[in-house]
Amino acid sequence: CNKQIEFYDWFSRVVVNWLDIARYKALQRIDKAIELDTLTPVDSSVKYSSSALDSVGIFYTVKEFWEQIEWPDVEACCAYVSKIIEDICKSCTHFADKMSKKIDALQSTTRTNEFEVTPQWCYAINNIDYVRHSIEPLVQKLGVFKIANKLVEASDIVLGERFERTVKEMVDNANELLAAKQRDLIFNAINKMLPVIQKLLLEFEKDNSLHKLMTYLDDSLITMKEQLSSENFDRVLATIWKSVLSKMEDITESSLNQKKPHQFFKGLLETFDVFVDYFNESSDANDEFRSSLELYSLSTDELIHRYHVQQCRRGQGQSNEDINGDCGQLTICAMILKTKGLLKIEIMNCRSLKPVRSNGICNPCVKINFLPADQFLKTSKPKTQVQKNNLFPLFDETLEIVLTNDQMSMNDALIQFEVIDHYFLCINKFVAECFFLLNKVKLVDDPEEDMMNMPQIQLKLGKPSSEHDPKIWNVIEQRSLSWTDKKANEFIKRQKARMNRTNCQEA
Repeated sequence: CNKQIEFYDWFSRVVVNWLDIARYKALQRIDKAIELDTLTPVDSSVKYSSSALDSVGIFYTVKEFWEQIEWPDVEACCAYVSKIIEDICKSCTHFADKMSKKIDALQSTTRTNEFEVTPQWCYAINNIDYVRHSIEPLVQKLGVFKIANKLVEASDIVLGERFERTVKEMVDNANELLAAKQRDLIFNAINKMLPVIQKLLLEFEKDNSLHKLMTYLDDSLITMKEQLSSENFDRVLATIWKSVLSKMEDITESSLNQKKPHQFFKGLLETFDVFVDYFNESSDANDEFRSSLELYSLSTDELIHRYHVQQCRRGQGQSNEDINGDCGQLTICAMILKTKGLLKIEIMNCRSLKPVRSNGICNPCVKINFLPADQFLKTSKPKTQVQKNNLFPLFDETLEIVLTNDQMSMNDALIQFEVIDHYFLCINKFVAECFFLLNKVKLVDDPEEDMMNMPQIQLKLGKPSSEHDPKIWNVIEQRSLSWTDKKANEFIKRQKARMNRTNCQEA
């Protein structure tokens, strides 16, 4: 008779039954709320519609009823609350599924030639987001941590920890499922936008096509900006940019395979720059893609000159140990008499030349060229006298070249020094080369200035390389495979011959 009667146990079966009924009714009410939802904001201060608000209200009704029960047994309370949270999480997932189906149905009935982002689509995204963010606060209000603490106080630490862990896993899983549903909606919309974007990208050479593309993006993004929450808009914007970038990469790759002219890639580069400014995106990946696109947009002459400029910079920046193998050194002095437009170069000497003949003999001379060649067509290209059988030739010759003002003011014009092994009555052979930027030559106002006052310049001699400028080299080499690009073909053929010192013939 002294045994205490736990009267609340009489109602445990009723509570279990009530939880099942509550879940069933919650799903029904969610379905009805979505059916009646016009996907317009409940008022001007928020960006979600009635079904999201109604669904969260349903969950709070369950929470309030549970609080009124005030179940006294902490272990049973742990089980019941776990069941309530599980049902709420499943109901949230159900809401996201139904909302996605509703917006898909709406878009299928208003299908046009071009996919249009609608306010309804934006509210569907916001609704799922609103419901997703309601889960965590609701769980806290159900007293999860309070129940876990009571279990610990009752010396059931293991059960308390397991309860917290189980609840966290359920909430995290629901969050991920709803976030995935949001991503699906976003990707589905973007995938419908991409054909329009791709079509306009491929037509950018036509009049007004870029304007049409930006107008299309403007219309879509303005709707998103106005109707989406700021967090969702940022998420959608980032996803659109990644998709657009991926599409541009695909177009670039396919256009390369189709051997489209460099003018096509020039237009693509301009479009890419517009996109980067428009989306305000900057990253290493973007910079790398732009760098490649810029190379594709250059003419073959521009690519070849870019290659030579890189060779010049590499040569001037190298250490005493030549990265191409030691091909020797060239010493010069140079100045430009500004008033006369006269470039004076004193070829002083070469040191440690490496012979290209098997017998070790070398009859060197130094030839001067100017690059880019098409800007110096009428400019003289002098060379020194031949120094016979000498790997340390002393030239001490001053060569004079008349330049125009435009030539002297070019930023990246190059002086190319070629060391040639002279064969009497035979084909000359290339030994080594080096470069010097024309704008680095000292400008002198005094027409009587003596070359003796100019500093000596030591230049490392080397051979052409494809390893240190692989991107530029690969683009030129790819173009050389086309029969129509004779310049690229001749350049690659000549450079490969020069890379092999035993087969470097020069006319």
